[in-house]
Amino acid sequence: MEDVLERYSLHEHPLIYNDDQQEAWCCSACGLPLLSSPSYRCNNDDCNFFLHEACKQLPQELKIMSGKRREIIVDALCAPCRLEIKSRHDSHHEHELVVMRKEARLICDACGEEHKGLFFSCKLCDFYIYKDCAVLPRVIDSGVHDHLLVFSYSAFGAVFPAHAKAYDYCKICGQPFSRAAAYYCRLCSVVIHLKCAIFLAKDSVYQPVQLPLKDGAAKSSFICAMLNKKGIEKNKEDDKLSIEEYHEHPLIFHEKINTNDDHKDYSSSLCNACIQPVVNSHPFYRCRKPECDFLLHKDCADLPSQINLELMSFSHKSSPGFKQIANVPLSIFECYFCGHNCSGFRYEFNIDEHYEPYKSSLTHQGIADVECASIPRMIKHRLHHREHLLSLIPDVKLSSACCSGTKDFKSPIVYRCISCEFQIHIMCAFLPEKINHKFDKHPLQLSKGYVGLVSDSEHCFCEICEDCIDTHYWFYHCMTCDQFFHIKCIPSVGLLSKIKFGVALEIPCHLPGHPVTFTRMLNIGDQRCGECKESIQGFTDEGAFKCSKCCCWFHFKCAFPRFEI
Repeated sequence: MEDVLERYSLHEHPLIYNDDQQEAWCCSACGLPLLSSPSYRCNNDDCNFFLHEACKQLPQELKIMSGKRREIIVDALCAPCRLEIKSRHDSHHEHELVVMRKEARLICDACGEEHKGLFFSCKLCDFYIYKDCAVLPRVIDSGVHDHLLVFSYSAFGAVFPAHAKAYDYCKICGQPFSRAAAYYCRLCSVVIHLKCAIFLAKDSVYQPVQLPLKDGAAKSSFICAMLNKKGIEKNKEDDKLSIEEYHEHPLIFHEKINTNDDHKDYSSSLCNACIQPVVNSHPFYRCRKPECDFLLHKDCADLPSQINLELMSFSHKSSPGFKQIANVPLSIFECYFCGHNCSGFRYEFNIDEHYEPYKSSLTHQGIADVECASIPRMIKHRLHHREHLLSLIPDVKLSSACCSGTKDFKSPIVYRCISCEFQIHIMCAFLPEKINHKFDKHPLQLSKGYVGLVSDSEHCFCEICEDCIDTHYWFYHCMTCDQFFHIKCIPSVGLLSKIKFGVALEIPCHLPGHPVTFTRMLNIGDQRCGECKESIQGFTDEGAFKCSKCCCWFHFKCAFPRFEI
């Protein structure tokens, strides 16, 4: 629904239709949770005023006959105008639920306990859920279990359909389940009573992170904020690496980009730590030497040297975290989590050898770039059902709904929906909502196939590579120009988006004194490698080296035979 401002006489600010409801939000008129009922919220971000659409229609005054002339306070649900608040809820997909008050004690179909008061009830079925159970937190971080516990109204039917009999008893109290609702861990197949989990969890409610991020400029701040949350509590001086350890040359601090300082514009340059743009709002360091392109966000310079892994699949809370390693020129590694090559800063960790899917006789050493080290354990995503949560789990070899290159994508874990079989790659989860590209003057929107696209076709063509785009998967789209783009064809988010190009160095297969520059091959036309004499194809998003003195080109594999990107 469009953001149309509404006026409500009992509130000072305009109201706007609420399309991003949270479980904890309650209507300011009746005091009941909003759930999925049509509702409004205050247009002022500092004001926590919410209103059911049904409550907005209530008369401001009621004339009620009584034996004595006095004012009477009437509950909105008890008023003669018969307020009826209807909601859709995960507990009962078949029909709408209506709020009603019950003075007699009823058994709640979620927790199995007796309650009286307000219930969400189905008029067509003998189905009641107590109001407190209807708003229980969707995710908790319980002290009795290493992984996040997720609330489900169908834990036994939908989550464990093949082994339902094995989960008839609560792990905490050992008592059987009288109803289907429970907190559960999808990784360990642990199921816990609602009351047992809530009593032990107390204030440990986990808030899923909303994705996608607005744009690429917001990503570096997000990465740093998430990593600082994961930082191991210790002495601040011990937890930070000194600036001198990051780079071999002295660094100069900048509060913001100022082209008058050295007549160089850094707005299109990348930070050497997170491989994200240096934007005007971010303080940063640069190398004192003009010929050196080393840049570092101030936030990245302050990253913790060790963090808790916090990936549900890999470690316990007591296990060692990551160790940060300073960057060296052209130090390219493959990130364990996203499978992409990266030249930024990295964290090292040991894969839990007791975790069965990853037991190996070869190695248990893993490397993560700073972006993947920052990933939250649970998210919501705009391109999936707004009420569904996506949790980190091992790749279960199901088809991913994000990019069309699923077969070639190397990733040991994915984000998978706790309510259905929808899953996406970690790299795709971090794609920005909007992005710019020189082929289109408008911002491109991250999209998936849906009714309403201008082309109204399942198959379109990429403006860059001119190959077909399967719109069942994600892509970037300009609604104004009706142009489509593969994700992999956009350099800032494509396969080489975690590599900073432009490093100059000497390589053994070329002349001494002729440094070559690491270059992204996006130009049209083929070049010949000065070592193997074979073609270096342009327009395929590959890395190669160019000598500016003799205009000679080299494959990456020819310059570094033991390593290939």
